[in-house]
Amino acid sequence: MKIMVSACLAGENCKYNGGNNRNGTVLQLMAENEVITVCPEQMGGLPTPRVPSEIRDGVVTAKDGRIIGAVWTRIMNDYGHVDDETPSFAISLFSEYRGQGIGTRLMKEMLSLLKEHGYRQASLAVQKANNAVRMYRNVGFEIIDENDEEYIMVCRL
Repeated sequence: MKIMVSACLAGENCKYNGGNNRNGTVLQLMAENEVITVCPEQMGGLPTPRVPSEIRDGVVTAKDGRIIGAVWTRIMNDYGHVDDETPSFAISLFSEYRGQGIGTRLMKEMLSLLKEHGYRQASLAVQKANNAVRMYRNVGFEIIDENDEEYIMVCRL
């Protein structure tokens, strides 16, 4: 089974102070499963070391008040689910940071990571009126289905 874990819990030195939060339970999961490690703060453009940050409500927040955003994927029966082999995307970026290329960079980095780990495609669901539809198309997503309110999109990796 493939699982995604926080890179600092896996022992990678990506914590705000350059250290890690190595966790024995996570290390045991890593020994028993195929693991993808992710540091959302680094993917959001924050350096290491950096101002202390935390993830709150799905958003990378720096202690100095800067809010960047985050992207993550999961395989579960959610709105963007197409099959049990395709991770579906979620992305959160506060409005004042949109239109600056941050979301595009987050998406491209996650797509690259998914491809590196052998996934063939990724999916997402998006409201038709959401301005991000254009960004999703620009990074390679295509509409494969729709209903009255949403598009289901897939990016072949």
